[in-house]
Amino acid sequence: MSPDDVASEGNDSVTDNGDGTVTVSGVAGNGYGDSYFVDGDVISMDLDESKWTIRYGGEEVGVSDLSLPNKLVIDGSNAPRLASDYTFEVSGTARKSAALGSVNDHDTISDGQISGRVIGGKDGFRFSGEITAFELDGPATVQVEDGS
Repeated sequence: MSPDDVASEGNDSVTDNGDGTVTVSGVAGNGYGDSYFVDGDVISMDLDESKWTIRYGGEEVGVSDLSLPNKLVIDGSNAPRLASDYTFEVSGTARKSAALGSVNDHDTISDGQISGRVIGGKDGFRFSGEITAFELDGPATVQVEDGS
């Protein structure tokens, strides 16, 4: 079976929660799976990984690789002509979030270490675990939300 053969069926549902999020639920088994196109961030997932295989971008991943419940936003919009450089580290996984801020080449993520720069805009990240280090040089503000 190829990934192109996997699709959701009538016993699966996508529910708009009215707050900008959706809930996806369904049933799969007997050699059949489900697939979905996600435009945004996965913030939680309830799945028994001992019974199911999750693939993202053609690679096998775990729930923790996809569901990053915490948010960090570096907001430089209060100083449109001034740069703010930042670095932070997390004990888990981090991923850039286009839903929370811009995605550009100046931002890097490597082994839980994140660095970047904002000039009059926002950079947003989703992450798991805890923030273990943080530095900000510039006038940007920082917003952190613990979603766990």
